[in-house]
Amino acid sequence: MLSASDVQYDVAEYLYKKGRTLQAYDLSDAIRSQDLELIKLVQSQGADLNQLWYDFKDGDEWSREFDQCPEYTEQLEDTSHPNFTPRPSNFEMNINSINSEIVKYLIDNGMEIPDNALETAVYASKATVKVLIDAGADTDLKFDKLEPANGGGIVQKGDFDLVDYYKHYGRDDLAELL
Repeated sequence: MLSASDVQYDVAEYLYKKGRTLQAYDLSDAIRSQDLELIKLVQSQGADLNQLWYDFKDGDEWSREFDQCPEYTEQLEDTSHPNFTPRPSNFEMNINSINSEIVKYLIDNGMEIPDNALETAVYASKATVKVLIDAGADTDLKFDKLEPANGGGIVQKGDFDLVDYYKHYGRDDLAELL
């Protein structure tokens, strides 16, 4: 099936008018496209900005489930089950690759800011991190270790705050915002 990211706004609008139902990935695809009008179009089809995703292990098979999407008729009932693994939200999956205008729009329209948003946004633009801070993202994050930025090296252990975290990853520009 064609995903929203494969098409321009006009084609997506045409497909929805012709009866294409909202698909679980449409919102994420629209966010990644950074096309504000496409995001609004997908929202108008009923996309939930705070949709949660889960992986579910059934035997040896993993499948992806969504807690809210018109294409699924049953809601997940027990997401505390040990076979459920929460996946990052649309926000968390896309924060480092979308511009501050899109982030501001999403927040202004009800997308919840995850508790760890500023940790997740370590590779986001300075403007995006400023939008998050201005919108009330938690700046009082604490870390007991800092993983090597390049995947190799020594883990630093201690009491670290968000400024230390940003500097560790070479983002002094973000640390200046705090």
